[in-house]
Amino acid sequence: MLNDVYLYNESIDIDNYDIKERIGSGAFGIVFRAIQKDTGEEVALKAIQLTDKLKQQKEQRNILLEICIPRKLNLPGTVKFLGFRFPLTDEQKKTEKIVSITTTNKDGKGRETVDLTGAIMVTQLMKNGNLESLTKIYLESRGVGCPKMNPTIRSKIIFGISATMKYVHKKKVIHRDLKPDNIFLDENFEPKIADFGLSKIIMDKINMTVWVGTPFFMAPELFMNEDEDGSYTNAVDVYAFAFILYKMFTNSVFFSDKKPIRGKQQYMMKIGRKLRPIKPELIPDPYWELIQRCWAHDPVQRPTFAEITDLLRNDIYAIEEFGMSTDLDQLHEYQDRIDVEPIPLSPSTPTTSDESLIDPNRQRHFNWDRH
Repeated sequence: MLNDVYLYNESIDIDNYDIKERIGSGAFGIVFRAIQKDTGEEVALKAIQLTDKLKQQKEQRNILLEICIPRKLNLPGTVKFLGFRFPLTDEQKKTEKIVSITTTNKDGKGRETVDLTGAIMVTQLMKNGNLESLTKIYLESRGVGCPKMNPTIRSKIIFGISATMKYVHKKKVIHRDLKPDNIFLDENFEPKIADFGLSKIIMDKINMTVWVGTPFFMAPELFMNEDEDGSYTNAVDVYAFAFILYKMFTNSVFFSDKKPIRGKQQYMMKIGRKLRPIKPELIPDPYWELIQRCWAHDPVQRPTFAEITDLLRNDIYAIEEFGMSTDLDQLHEYQDRIDVEPIPLSPSTPTTSDESLIDPNRQRHFNWDRH
């Protein structure tokens, strides 16, 4: 079970970081590569911008979840959270040494000044980018243009995602935005799941309040709302995993009519009518059978991640492609290492119930309007 996270115990001092180049940006912040001065460790430092949208309690809650859930899951297959700083108060802004930084802008063609007085989040640095970008290069070049990617790495990535999600669900968390963009690769090209900002902590089913996730990876129950109570389960993550597998083997998506998809509404209408994309040539038959089970229209018919993980231990899922094969010894070593019960964190603070992570009454600890 998850416990509450007291963010003052995770507090960091931005003066302890040597901020380097900009490496990415998101809806609320800009991400830099940084070096922690007292350890020499390379980290990712995210400067969260205090926009009007971020003054909404819902958006503050999403960032709180992005911090707290990975911290308390403590899984080797998730991006490790290293520290956090609350936005500076007006008084703190007068004495803080570092309040902004000049860096290359988003287009890489000019310079811009980035405000550092908002919240700061520090995580493990993922040096090899995300699964989306590397897979695209690998497939387009048929394995030639991405020399560090190979069938062994790809087999490990697929197993690692499933094994990690097995324990995420065991901790009663639904990710709700599982996709290649949110799966990062460490220095060994092993997968690390990130972006828990849309996650939910569950007991059984949860009620739908708003569309969440990315349309291509969204289960039909998330936008069709067929149940009378508008609820859904962690099977939405299994559906997303089906499309992650699909995108591991193709950069194109076609239905049986082979017409291009002109927008998300057209795509979602097809999914709602129980249509699914056709099989690309590169998907091996065992994976195609698994994909069809995972994207079943009825959530009850989808396997659990525990079942999927057990299934993937069979060597028929060891990928062979482009004249290359999976090194089974390396794959088996990784499977045994990643598919283990996580070691609980030592309780260093008082704890409360799981629901405290999402209880709106506790958001006063994360109310940024006072800054």
